[in-house]
Amino acid sequence: MRIPLLFFLATSTLTGADTGLRSYLETHCFDCHDSTSKKGGLNLETLPMQFDVTEHFDVWAKAHDRIAAGEMPPKSRRDRPSEKENADALMLLDNSLHKADAARVAKTGRALFRRLSAQEYENALCDLLHLPGLRIKHLLPEDERRHGYNKIGQALDLSNVHLSQFMDAADLALTAAIATRSTPPPVLRKRYGGTSGTENWNWVARGDAVLLKGKAFDPLLPLPTADDNLWGAPGDDLRKERNTLLGTKLRDYEGAIGYFTGPIERTFSMTMQFSPVHAGKYRIRTYAWGFWWDRGKVEPPKRNESFMLSVWLPSDGPRFIHSPSRRLGMFDVPALESRVHEYTGWFDVNEELLFEMGTPTGYEKNTGRWASQSPGSCAVHSGPGIALDWFEVEGPIFDQWPPSSHSAIFGDLPIRPLAKNSGIITPKREPVRQRSRNGGTRPGNGELTKDEKEPPLESVFTEHPQEDATRLLAQFLSRAFRRAVPADEVQGYVEIVSREMKGQACFEDAMKEACKAALCSPDFLFIGDNGLAKNTLPHIRLSDRSLAERLALWFWNSLPDEELTALANSRSLHLPENLRKQTDRLLADPRSDRFIADFADQWLDLRKIDATQPDTKLYPEAREHLKHSMIAETRAYLRELITQDLSVSHLVKSDFAMLNQSLADHYGIPGVSGCDLRRVSLPAGNPRGAFLTQAAVLKVTANGTSTSPVTRGVWINERILGNHIPPPPAGVPAIDPDTRGAKTIREQLEKHRSDARCAGCHAKIDPPGFAMESFDVIGGFRDRYRSLNSGDTQATFNFASGWNPRVRLNQSVDPSGQLHSGEPFKNLTDFQSLLLRNPDALATNMVRQFLMYATGSEPHYSDRRAISRILTQTKPNNYGLRSLINAIVQSELFLNK
Repeated sequence: MRIPLLFFLATSTLTGADTGLRSYLETHCFDCHDSTSKKGGLNLETLPMQFDVTEHFDVWAKAHDRIAAGEMPPKSRRDRPSEKENADALMLLDNSLHKADAARVAKTGRALFRRLSAQEYENALCDLLHLPGLRIKHLLPEDERRHGYNKIGQALDLSNVHLSQFMDAADLALTAAIATRSTPPPVLRKRYGGTSGTENWNWVARGDAVLLKGKAFDPLLPLPTADDNLWGAPGDDLRKERNTLLGTKLRDYEGAIGYFTGPIERTFSMTMQFSPVHAGKYRIRTYAWGFWWDRGKVEPPKRNESFMLSVWLPSDGPRFIHSPSRRLGMFDVPALESRVHEYTGWFDVNEELLFEMGTPTGYEKNTGRWASQSPGSCAVHSGPGIALDWFEVEGPIFDQWPPSSHSAIFGDLPIRPLAKNSGIITPKREPVRQRSRNGGTRPGNGELTKDEKEPPLESVFTEHPQEDATRLLAQFLSRAFRRAVPADEVQGYVEIVSREMKGQACFEDAMKEACKAALCSPDFLFIGDNGLAKNTLPHIRLSDRSLAERLALWFWNSLPDEELTALANSRSLHLPENLRKQTDRLLADPRSDRFIADFADQWLDLRKIDATQPDTKLYPEAREHLKHSMIAETRAYLRELITQDLSVSHLVKSDFAMLNQSLADHYGIPGVSGCDLRRVSLPAGNPRGAFLTQAAVLKVTANGTSTSPVTRGVWINERILGNHIPPPPAGVPAIDPDTRGAKTIREQLEKHRSDARCAGCHAKIDPPGFAMESFDVIGGFRDRYRSLNSGDTQATFNFASGWNPRVRLNQSVDPSGQLHSGEPFKNLTDFQSLLLRNPDALATNMVRQFLMYATGSEPHYSDRRAISRILTQTKPNNYGLRSLINAIVQSELFLNK
């Protein structure tokens, strides 16, 4: 074959390796990929072997991977190269690609000098300022993503808008950190009856709740007659009459209020009439029990009852339209037996405590009628309920005063009243206020004292502002910047204090401005070594300081603590034994929950859990509690794999699952009761447990009505198998669910694959997606598709609440297929077995996913040999996830820039 002059010019100094590779290409590739054919748009004949040119490098890397995967030359060729010919050509091409990419990495490093992501910034401020309840991420622009992650340096830009909003966030954090009084705020210790608050009376008045005493109905408010109408406008007069009666009898009522949790249109949330005046840690105790209401009689419940504590901010919108701002926890309630449940956590000013009722098998949406919607209301109603005897509030609780957040800035300087007529501008203060339904102080929380309504003006006091600013800022900056800070650098921030005080600012506000400048400076915002270490190529080692940052950002999604910083300052963190000890310590710390949640949300796309909502007519079992349990299952499973060092085979198949009753009922697994997640052994042949069959994953890879083998196939390829799927070619239409009489998604895809531009990729995409067709849009198992209008069989859902919706079952599901490599499978079990034949591929992808999250770098071709060494080290442990993590931490990919 004639070789164009361009090819010779580009390779005018051909080595023996180049010549051997060119011979392979001429024999096996150029007949399809020359300047005339250009099959697939690829012309290898004129593609220069200039591996230091990015666009050429990328094409050669793709060619290498297609040959290595056995996709090229195509299997249909009669004169396919022998295994040895392929191996020799791949070795030659790999050597050239590795050499070129390694040289590029040696010059620039793998990872960019990048800024903190919004989530990392929030966590860093939480830890630096000792503010566990700080939430400022919503103030910052959403970060761009690459490969699904928002930690990749190339995507984390910094604009004027970013910087302005970082400053706003830092200002809010510092304001929350600074104590504004010399004595701690008064601690509220109060028990509230279950009937406290007029909103609760309304539920009783209209018959959607009843008064209970001694685990029985209390006739203090008689039941309505069978003909009484308490719903809507027709029931206004009777409802007002009952409400007035309640107002005279419930002021000091010592019984319980029992709420019906049966057929309701939305999550049943009830205000607890508590909203804190002061931010801080609060202890909430509730006393509740479950029952079954049967037309005036209280009986043992027919199902487990549960409730959720949550909080809602008025700024988030109307409570009955918007979801709660934060969910604090789910709690089981026993049958006809009161139990104390306790929650301790941070509450912000104006956050309103909610009591959300439901069941592990409940929280049904669009499930029929309220009790009060039927004549006779609670007199004729039967269904489940939860009784609340009382709840207690204690707080704010501080371990010390001033709090540690204040001491992190001002040390042991006292707080004293500001001298009157001093000429100093008074410190900026947010007014102490409390929201209520009528705009005044909320009843039941304790009236605001005069001292709280008009607190005395106090501020940090110093007799030596210059000296104290120097001392305090030296301490603060060394913690914030994760390094020793020289005196001249500290002096630059001291000058901010001096400038502000010359403008008559008080010492407190002047220090706040200096700290805000530090928290928006490159030294705090950016991570990694700025500039290359003075090492000989090709090794560019991270400094111990940057290594400490990398460890903390991986496992805590935050900045290093004092122990990590001390090891970094002593330049001993990089020692293998210290790296291993710190890895164990960081993963054992509660802050590692941030890593588990954030990594799972980004790697597995759990952050998209609310992107679509299931059609509640087709999927009446879709519930709010089930959705939260789905997310919790996936995170708990990832934690279990890491803690127990379980094999990567558990990514696709497992003999256990992390379940509560809601999930177990959804999956058809008996014997699991309550809302707490726990490890449950699965019977042989059960497909559940692994990520592939977890409801959260199955939901984020579907829409609210139907599933798509394409969406799920792409997800499995990219998230589990590590196969990049390019976007569809321009001009290729999306699959229309009603296209030309196609009846099933499989038939639609067959038509789609008839387009030559689509066939290659869909041969990889569709088979995994077909295997997952046995699971619907919320992760339920199915053998037939659901329909509202078509189908010869009806399926009835029998909820304990008495609501029994129906759907039609239409065409049968076909989960069979054939992998791109030719192996057929009949169902998911067969597909799982095929994937498990190649654990190296699962482990390789897992290492790459960990590396992107841990180092903030996109994958590099030259990573491959280091990854192979990691796999060699961890193979004796069956590629356990903890073993992979430990090997990554000790690898050059993690230790180098």
